[in-house]
Amino acid sequence: MSTNPWSSPAGARARPGMPGRRVGYVVAIVVNVVFFLLVNVWPTWRVVPFLTDAAQELVVLVNLSLIAGLVVNVLNLALDLAWVKAVGEIITSVIALVVVVRFWIVFPFAFPEPGFDWELLTRVVLGVAMAGTIVSVIVQVVVLARLDGTPPSYHGGMTAPETRDALIDAADLCLSAFERAVDDVPEAERTAPFAGTGRDRDLRDVVNHLHAWHVLLLGWLDADAAGRSPAFPAEGYDWASLDDLNLALRDRYRDVDLEAARRRLRTSHAEVLARLAGIEDASLYDPSRHPWLRGALAEPVHECLGAHYDWAIEAVGAARAPR
Repeated sequence: MSTNPWSSPAGARARPGMPGRRVGYVVAIVVNVVFFLLVNVWPTWRVVPFLTDAAQELVVLVNLSLIAGLVVNVLNLALDLAWVKAVGEIITSVIALVVVVRFWIVFPFAFPEPGFDWELLTRVVLGVAMAGTIVSVIVQVVVLARLDGTPPSYHGGMTAPETRDALIDAADLCLSAFERAVDDVPEAERTAPFAGTGRDRDLRDVVNHLHAWHVLLLGWLDADAAGRSPAFPAEGYDWASLDDLNLALRDRYRDVDLEAARRRLRTSHAEVLARLAGIEDASLYDPSRHPWLRGALAEPVHECLGAHYDWAIEAVGAARAPR
């Protein structure tokens, strides 16, 4: 079962990345493997007509770069953690910079007869590559620094739908899907305890958990609208104590039965969407608008709505799966 750090007892992993990110990791893995085979197995680098024998001393560095890229993307595929991605980008960019610098120094190229200045063009390309890798390292260092103290759930980059209306539509669709998942549970089983010793003991705890984060989200929006920095995630808690917060929320909202909890969830969902209707896209998606957040407001909004409902659907399915 996938986890959502806003929900998970562990609170340590980012929720699984969007399909596009994971496809990107797979493509990168395949590309690294293919290039490694092309350089070393068949047809090998020696068939490239404009490379001289001097390229032999660079093969080890090229292989190191390809292997590093392969390892980093395997880790990204398995974990989809932003700090892993940022550290991996830094490592692979530094290795790539060393490779490019060595190519500049050794310059293992022999071009055709004069008529076009291929050497100049190659030098320009290598120079641009050097600059690009340096910029990549700087950017990823900044990304890594900004991760400190921010919610783990959106450390993987922008995962929310890209407009307010799309975000609202996704929230409605995902809530409807969650409602269907609950309705699919036979009525006689809806109050039965989940197997195991997880934080959420039954369907009611899952529903209450979703509502509790609506309440927190509304509090953040209220404080932000009033020009205050919200207690983020909640008064007396930080992201390192997320487990404790989720346990406190579980106990705080276990005051009604399942059906009343579902009605309350629908109400708080509607309240959040009504509030969103009055927020412009620029305010939702411009990361500079909310200094207390260190990112775009759309991210925690999405994590408390559509992404959270997705987690809840999987939680219900996993709890009812045969053991």
